Amino acid sequence: NSRAKALLKNLELWGIANICVTSETPDKLAGVFGPWFDKILIDAPCSGEGMFRKDEDMVKSYEEHGPEYYSRIQKEITDQAVRMLAPGGLLLYSTCTFSRCEDEEIICHILNRHEEMELVKLPLFEGASDGIGLNGCLRLFPHKIKGEGHFMALLHKKGGSERQRTAGLLNGLQSRKAAPLPAELTEFLSLIDREFDPSRIMIKNDSVYYLPEDFVPAKELRYLRTGLLLGELKNRRFEPGQALAMTLKADEFKP
Repeated sequence: NSRAKALLKNLELWGIANICVTSETPDKLAGVFGPWFDKILIDAPCSGEGMFRKDEDMVKSYEEHGPEYYSRIQKEITDQAVRMLAPGGLLLYSTCTFSRCEDEEIICHILNRHEEMELVKLPLFEGASDGIGLNGCLRLFPHKIKGEGHFMALLHKKGGSERQRTAGLLNGLQSRKAAPLPAELTEFLSLIDREFDPSRIMIKNDSVYYLPEDFVPAKELRYLRTGLLLGELKNRRFEPGQALAMTLKADEFKP
């Protein structure tokens, strides 16, 4: 959860509005979304062998939980990620460890268990190495590059490019209607040279959010953020938030 909060802060500072940040288990996410996402990045929890030189505490952590411990978690995460990937979608798996059982063997697990998945060969560059026992992956070793140790592999889900939305999400989209907005909010938004779809504006506990297109927050999930935090309603006035300010260009705000 603490890392999710750090992620949220970075997303807001970079002015990214089209976001949804949760802190949930993969199986719970897969149960809500189904094959929804066009692209998924798995920055998998791992034994961190590639970080030993950089952080001595990683060695202590490794002694408590080695590669076998993390490989079980990685298999669970990747199985659920495949469930959430839309046909035609891409899945990038990455770790900061050298262990084959957390790297190439996880990719083999995906390919053997999910026949709809195929490996996309990553191009090598100066200092990069191919996979060990599985061509097409990419490895970075600290004695070959200016950096630490990493592994990555790209997979493609066969099939069309159409997202298969779950019934729950479809029902949510159909039921979402534009509610009357407070006058102070409407007045402030009129100062911004940008179109806001009223049906995507959600007010919760006096906080005002602008939801991503075709997205309805699922009640089953815990969210740190749904879309762009526009600001807060306070005593009949609207106070814009930093997240909104970071998305604006200089010529978009009239005053």
